[in-house]
Amino acid sequence: MPPDTTAQQRQALTERLLAAFDGSIPRVWKSPFYLLGLLIVATVILLLPLVYLGFIALTGYGIYYHIIHNIDVLSLPSAVHRRTVFVIMLLRLAAYFGPILIGMILLLFMVKPLFARPARSERRLSFVRENEPILFAFVEKLCEVVRAPVPRRIDVDCDINAAAFFRRGFLSFLGRDLVLRIGAPLVAGLSLREFAGVLAHELGHFSQGTGMRLTYIIGCVNGWFARVVYQRDTWDDRLIALSQEQGWFSLFFLVARLFVWLTRRILWLLMIVAYAMSCSLLRQMEYDADRYWARICGSECSESSLKRLHALAKASQTAFAFIAHCWQEHRLPEDLPALIVAEAERLSPEARQEIEKGISESRTYMLATHPSDRIRIQRTRSENEPGIFHLAEPASVLFVDFDALCREVTFTFYQGLIGPEVRREHLLPRSDVDQKRRLLDETLEAARRFWTTLDFVTRPFRIDRFSPVFDLPPRECLERLKRARCALERSQHTIRKEYGRLRELDQTISNARQAECLLKAGFRVDPEMIGLKKADPLQAHEVGRRAERDRQGVEERLLKIEAVFAVRLEAALALLKCDRVAARLENAGALRAKSEQLLDVTAGLYRAEYLLTSLRLNQNSLRAMEDAISRGYEEDALIAQTLRLLETQNRALAELREATKEVPYPYEHAGGPVSVAQYAIGIVPSVNDLTGTGAAVSACLDNLFALYVRVMGELARIGEQVEAVVGLQPLAVTKDAPATDRPGVQ
Repeated sequence: MPPDTTAQQRQALTERLLAAFDGSIPRVWKSPFYLLGLLIVATVILLLPLVYLGFIALTGYGIYYHIIHNIDVLSLPSAVHRRTVFVIMLLRLAAYFGPILIGMILLLFMVKPLFARPARSERRLSFVRENEPILFAFVEKLCEVVRAPVPRRIDVDCDINAAAFFRRGFLSFLGRDLVLRIGAPLVAGLSLREFAGVLAHELGHFSQGTGMRLTYIIGCVNGWFARVVYQRDTWDDRLIALSQEQGWFSLFFLVARLFVWLTRRILWLLMIVAYAMSCSLLRQMEYDADRYWARICGSECSESSLKRLHALAKASQTAFAFIAHCWQEHRLPEDLPALIVAEAERLSPEARQEIEKGISESRTYMLATHPSDRIRIQRTRSENEPGIFHLAEPASVLFVDFDALCREVTFTFYQGLIGPEVRREHLLPRSDVDQKRRLLDETLEAARRFWTTLDFVTRPFRIDRFSPVFDLPPRECLERLKRARCALERSQHTIRKEYGRLRELDQTISNARQAECLLKAGFRVDPEMIGLKKADPLQAHEVGRRAERDRQGVEERLLKIEAVFAVRLEAALALLKCDRVAARLENAGALRAKSEQLLDVTAGLYRAEYLLTSLRLNQNSLRAMEDAISRGYEEDALIAQTLRLLETQNRALAELREATKEVPYPYEHAGGPVSVAQYAIGIVPSVNDLTGTGAAVSACLDNLFALYVRVMGELARIGEQVEAVVGLQPLAVTKDAPATDRPGVQ
């Protein structure tokens, strides 16, 4: 298209968008009492860091006073026996220099938070008017209607959010130098009307100059307190390491850690005071911004937009799980916003009901900076605003080339999230992503139909590729297949009941092991966690042992069920090798080869089932240990329990990697042919790496169980294709089938 024609079309679109604003809206005035409250709160909150500076000055003065006035501690008494001079001198040196060392460490850790900076922000794309003229014209019109400063720059990232902030922080505090940040998934998932309302909400925060600046001060101080209270760095790790060294010198570092902990408690108290004073005013600010939202797009639209944002947020969870799955094969969707929107469209009615329920039951807590969605919707409805902007076309029309922008912002996001190892050749086009997603859905549905449940995922069972079934005549294979199907069809309730019972017992065993570890480490545990009136290590151990015995009984019953599962699949694969059946399938050769690959994986995971179970049942205990240590608990009993559990998990992970290193991964991988061990585990962390081992075990379990479902789903699809050829319909899976009989095949 000629450049002149493109420019004319953009100009016409811009004029149409700006003309769609039907009049103006009244300013949302803040009462003088509200502004006075903001001023008082901002002043007090600014004084809180000064209180902290006072503690620092007091600590410094205490060190100085000790150095100057306690120097005589180093002098020796005149009448001292020669044998005791050395001991007394050491004690006096410790008494004089010990407080100095502890005080300097404390002073260092007290001063360090003053220079704490926010974590490096994620990478994003930035635009000025020359890049996106339609977008800037639209935003400028919104700013005019809302009476907010016009942003100098617009950033685009992959968040499901929008925000406006000072471009250079406090350097822009006295001016009107703003940046507007927009999440590309918002643009992809909202209409122009909905998008205009969201932007009006963010720009509405800046429509009042005084209130905007006071709330900025409050937000900065609150954010600083949160960072310095909870953020840890290598200095903290080094102090912990020094306090754990052997020798009496580590005592000084233990005392220093105690004082550092007390310092953070003081900061925590100041943080709570700051939050308690500011939260009510910040919530009122959100209510005022919501009024701009409703006045731009209408009360009804603002409510539906809020629910749409929740749907996009929920969809993003599924999208990121899919991304994690893809990255295991070193592939990534090239358009993350499109993936999130697609997942939002695929949300089930149950998921949408869950969103509605979450909104209707949401509550506003005392230290919440935002009001609950339920209250926000109620207030928006009470406004009963018709809105002045009603265009319903996609918000993506605001961008010159939105698809290209999404691809670029997605790649930038991946590099910030994963690192420079992400390259453009790793990206999958949207058509490939849609196909991959569709195949995964079909595979999952086939697994649910063929095996009547997905609960088998945590318990790989045996499918014998050398089963005698493969040597039977086709007619006998077909009879066995029919009998297995009938047995499974009438026993669905029993199957789900047994797997459900196994899941309950696994949870009991996991809870009991976690409780036993924590109790042995000296922690208090809620007795209800393991179903007891009083919790102690012996009772927790007994609960776990009893659940393990019950689990063995369930496993014995499941062996009979899984034998029927195996007969059904083995009979179908045996028929696939029959020439008469294969002739009626277009891709019989490919299905045979694929089934052989998949059976290799099931055999490998079946051999390693006890390792998978051990890793899974101990993982909650390891997480509890890691959480306790991360919160500063360093007792010897806790360390001992953690090391024992860490060694157990690390050894099981290493054995699992060894057991699967020769099993070929059955799907395409960007790195070429890899083993299941390379796909799911990679490098086993060192035995002392608590965080690394915990993360590696979690990733391993997630990857292997997801792979097992995928493999069993693929085998189910192959089995159903064979069954269709011999005239059998897919098995009807019922939710409430009566438990008439246990499955059994002669």
